[in-house]
Amino acid sequence: MFGVIMAGGQGSRLYPLTANRPKPMVEVIGRPVIEYVKDAMVDAGVSNIIVTTGYKGDMLEELVDGWCSEESQLESSVNQESTPMGTAGSVRLLLDQLQDTFIVGSGDSVLSCDLKKLVERHKTSNAKVTMALWEVENPSEFGIVGLSEQQSGEVDGSLEEGYVVRFKEKPKAEEAFSNVINAGLYIIEPEALALVPEGE
Repeated sequence: MFGVIMAGGQGSRLYPLTANRPKPMVEVIGRPVIEYVKDAMVDAGVSNIIVTTGYKGDMLEELVDGWCSEESQLESSVNQESTPMGTAGSVRLLLDQLQDTFIVGSGDSVLSCDLKKLVERHKTSNAKVTMALWEVENPSEFGIVGLSEQQSGEVDGSLEEGYVVRFKEKPKAEEAFSNVINAGLYIIEPEALALVPEGE
């Protein structure tokens, strides 16, 4: 299975930590945060990881090259973006390589869910895209998600899973319709990725 780790952001809100390194290289408990994402993907069965980079991508390339060894049997590579494409756009560039179910993760998040179980749930539900969500007390710093039992239904704040019917990026307190956020982790079928317009 392929995994894609998005690591192109500049991390301006983490400055000065990101003055000399990309955000995924900021250390958490002595390791670059991107290492936690890689480990979770490998534990879930990923054998080939592509890291999409932008800002200071050369530093990430050095790290990613070190992931490959005979012991790990992990293949890894870097796809340097010349122009920032955003989440869907950077992954869309890899469409030719992503021919089966694949995982996309944000390179600046510490994963604390059982990714293997999430992949299993994705497959048994026959979903085209599964998005990991996280509940927080104060959603004003995140992109919030509204879920419904039906594809075009109303937001129901009591649901733990369902159809994503609404998004709001960094809402003010009075705009927040949910305290469930996008955790920056997706399991995707290639046919869903093909729906993303080329170049966007």
